Amino acid sequence: KQWYQRRVRVAMNKDAELAKDSAKDELMYQDGKLQQDKKEREKALFEYRKQADEKKNHAEKVEKRAAAVKPQKFLKWRATCSTIMARSSIHTEEVAGADKEKKA
Repeated sequence: KQWYQRRVRVAMNKDAELAKDSAKDELMYQDGKLQQDKKEREKALFEYRKQADEKKNHAEKVEKRAAAVKPQKFLKWRATCSTIMARSSIHTEEVAGADKEKKA
């Protein structure tokens, strides 16, 4: 009877050790995965910040260039663009009118 009880205790002890080792391995695996995921998130965040800084710097350069342009040149350019847009819309209306006449 004592021999059997000792054997059961030994078997239970082995099972407990195996469960403990298994839980420890699982915990280490999850910890490693968590660290890897954290590194990936930090890398992505770094890339997003880098892109944001590049866009900010580009916007500042464009602003500086726009401020450096003399107002007369800007107004002349704007008038030229307005004329081109007006001609374009007139041409578009003429084409649309010609299409309507063809259909009628």
